[in-house]
Amino acid sequence: MSIISLLKKLDKEADIDTKNNSIINLDLPSNPRDAACVEFVNYRIDVITHTKFLRFDGTNRMTGNLNLNNNKIVNLHTDGKDLKSAVNVDFMQSEITSLADLVSQTIHESHITSSTKKRTSSELDGRC
Repeated sequence: MSIISLLKKLDKEADIDTKNNSIINLDLPSNPRDAACVEFVNYRIDVITHTKFLRFDGTNRMTGNLNLNNNKIVNLHTDGKDLKSAVNVDFMQSEITSLADLVSQTIHESHITSSTKKRTSSELDGRC
């Protein structure tokens, strides 16, 4: 191969055909447009996916607010025993209804009634 044909192959405008051979011994890229070895690419993908995305398996944690952009959370399973879990509307309405029923039952059982005719303390003193 002549120097001219080698220079032509190394010209930035020319395609390089490696004829199914590998490019080996690449150094780590130092410029944004450098070629990168598989090890570097895999490392960067791993770093980005662990720091920029929330994984479904819970192996990384959120570090900021979750902006749903007016979208909804749907099909939320509520664990009533886990005080830190989120609740869905059905669960919350059921709990509120149960609490309201309990308060009504407690009031009824305690025989608390309202009186339309209230006596003053002086009226009560006169009875004694």
